[in-house]
Amino acid sequence: MKKIYYLLLSLALTTFTFLSCENSLELEKFSYVTFESTAYNFGVDIGGTNTRGIKIYTADVTNSNRTFTVNVVSAGTTADPASYVIPPSVTVPAGSNEGTIEVTVSDINVSSSGETIELTFSDDAGLFSSQNMVLNVSQICSLNELKLEITFDTYPEETSWEMYDGAGALIASGDSYNGMTSFETNWCLPDGNYQFVIYDAYADGICCNYGNGSYKLSSGATTIFEGGSFGASQAVNFSLP
Repeated sequence: MKKIYYLLLSLALTTFTFLSCENSLELEKFSYVTFESTAYNFGVDIGGTNTRGIKIYTADVTNSNRTFTVNVVSAGTTADPASYVIPPSVTVPAGSNEGTIEVTVSDINVSSSGETIELTFSDDAGLFSSQNMVLNVSQICSLNELKLEITFDTYPEETSWEMYDGAGALIASGDSYNGMTSFETNWCLPDGNYQFVIYDAYADGICCNYGNGSYKLSSGATTIFEGGSFGASQAVNFSLP
């Protein structure tokens, strides 16, 4: 009876060893890759372009380079396609388990509430990957942030504006607001003197004969000027900071 018991035990151990080796061989056929995090705050200078290195990691180290395909998930992306450059792939060098995706984002149609860019790895055969990464894109300013807000009257197509620096050079301008009820934009400007000029083509301002329109210039929590009742135009001279 003991001989049969030991024979069965030996057979079970042999089978377990064989299956364990087989599973190990199967696992070696697969790779695991992950982004450095599931969410990444990506600040972009107002009116500028920024590049960030996003890290990825693999579960193991091999003796050869490994390249992984990176895709943008359109369903989870609100950023303008013209505003970002995402490399189609990322390489983990031989002898390492770390790679870097160089992501470039420009301030193109980035709203005040921010935008998102969702990234994922391609579902290649034998590849396991972590959750997708969402880049939370927002505007940042290391100088003086200037904000313009306009609420139009009944005739928004009559409104236009211009912004000049201290030397009289045109920085920005806007018009053609037909059908719009409001507009806002931001600048990141150095210290200095500036002039903002708003125009009304009908020469009756944007308040208050045909709607309660208004405009506001602000820097951070400071209101530089706000108004709306003027004739053909109104000029506002101010300094930053």
